[in-house]
Amino acid sequence: MPIQQRELANLRTMPITRISVQNFKGIGQRTEITLKPITLFFGANSAGKSTLLQALLYLREVLERGNADADVVEGGGSAIDLGGFRQIVHQHNLANTLSVGVTVALDDDGLPMPKKADGRNAATEELHRSISEIKEIGVEVGVEWSLDTHKPVVARYNVVADGTPILRISQQRLDRPRLWLNEAHPSVRRVIGAEDEDPFFESDGKNSVPTMVLEQTTVIPSWHEPLVGSLPGGDTELEPPELPMIEEIVERLALGAGKVVLQLLNQIRYIGPLREYPPRRSTAQRTPSNDRWATGLAAWDWLGTETNDPVHKRQVNAIGEWMTDTCHLDLGYTVRHQSWLEIDAESDLYRELSMAQYGDEEGIAERLRLLVLPRLLQLPLMHRVLMNDMRNGAEVDPQDIGNGVTQVIPVLAGLKAEGGNILAVEQPELHLHPAVQCRLADIFIRSLHDGRERLMLLETHSEHLMLRLMKRMRETSSDSLNAPELALSKEDVQVIYVESFEGRTVLREMPLNSRGEWVKSWPGGFFDEDINEIF
Repeated sequence: MPIQQRELANLRTMPITRISVQNFKGIGQRTEITLKPITLFFGANSAGKSTLLQALLYLREVLERGNADADVVEGGGSAIDLGGFRQIVHQHNLANTLSVGVTVALDDDGLPMPKKADGRNAATEELHRSISEIKEIGVEVGVEWSLDTHKPVVARYNVVADGTPILRISQQRLDRPRLWLNEAHPSVRRVIGAEDEDPFFESDGKNSVPTMVLEQTTVIPSWHEPLVGSLPGGDTELEPPELPMIEEIVERLALGAGKVVLQLLNQIRYIGPLREYPPRRSTAQRTPSNDRWATGLAAWDWLGTETNDPVHKRQVNAIGEWMTDTCHLDLGYTVRHQSWLEIDAESDLYRELSMAQYGDEEGIAERLRLLVLPRLLQLPLMHRVLMNDMRNGAEVDPQDIGNGVTQVIPVLAGLKAEGGNILAVEQPELHLHPAVQCRLADIFIRSLHDGRERLMLLETHSEHLMLRLMKRMRETSSDSLNAPELALSKEDVQVIYVESFEGRTVLREMPLNSRGEWVKSWPGGFFDEDINEIF
């Protein structure tokens, strides 16, 4: 039955809606990009297509570890080396302030509530109700070079609610951080307009008087500790409940927003442009490591894990179907988990096994039962992944098949393995036949319909990938699509064209209409090369 467009509205939600970047690598002027469940980055080599992916990983480092001078980043493995602040600040100019921020669509629960409950009054409760109505929350950090410490510091932590700044923490030189609550924000104004007697909401009209002076030493909150501070002027002798109420409100905004953003950033699963596979006859690594996804090795670890978990087995079987089914990738290979034991040929156990072949049948069984089997059960079980050639039934190692198959397996595993709802992949189409690239686009579409909140950030050169997405949008719009799992609307796809202009990186949003057609002309270099070559 054809899929009607009106049925697409409530199929899924997507948590991260925008990313903003300024003075990060090639991006100078503040740039804000809308993200959609499938977001593709096109552009020439070295144009800066990976910049936004790296900015997200850098933001996670700053929020989680306070690491403003990051070189290697969590989840980047050996594929990403930012080189530290001096390398990533725009034009290597230490006078620039680097900023990165993301905006998140909140669910019905909104921002987390603080645990404090003492001293609440009607105004405080009303403000919490007003904050609960916020639909989008954003967090942005600003990093500057400190002349006092000669290293980068996080100088600014901003919270934006429904497009309007609502809270700011900043620090100048070696002073204590100061926090401002924007009293002009609608969520705050609805309350203080009716409660003029609340003294801690007063300002001088210029938003220059901080709401609190914090006791912490950095502007990034400690995510496991409450915000503690005093009123401007160092007045800590306030009678309850004034100061506790201020702390409770700003804690929900500052800590709540940061926790929501950081929780989502921790779901990033980055897969780099050159994927590895394990050495022949090696065993899967037992300890999970997010860094191993960057090189693709975590995919083989996950596939080679021995588990009785039925969910894991279904996920691995689904990858096998994707690889072999003619309606999917049709690669001709599938994956199979293998468990085995290793016995040293010089060991006593090996000699016992060799000797067991001599003697009568009853004696062999007895010798195996008494002398060999107990020692076999003590050996560690090894696990790995084999490839099964569906054409002839032969089992082969990953080293024995084409690079296209082994390069796409980490992408498929990245989609199926638990966690990693934000999948960032460079060159997902690497070494794939054009027809398979088209079918890979269908895999990405199917993943939007698996019940998980998805964000796929794909840095690519593949026209075939893009053309298949456009085709599915056209079929969905015309009600000619008979496969519900391939339905795609313009709200699902974002295309970013990245180019280098006068030494800086420029990002352009290239919108598509509901029929999968470009709304504005493509800048060039893609989709017109075939015509130029033919004519």
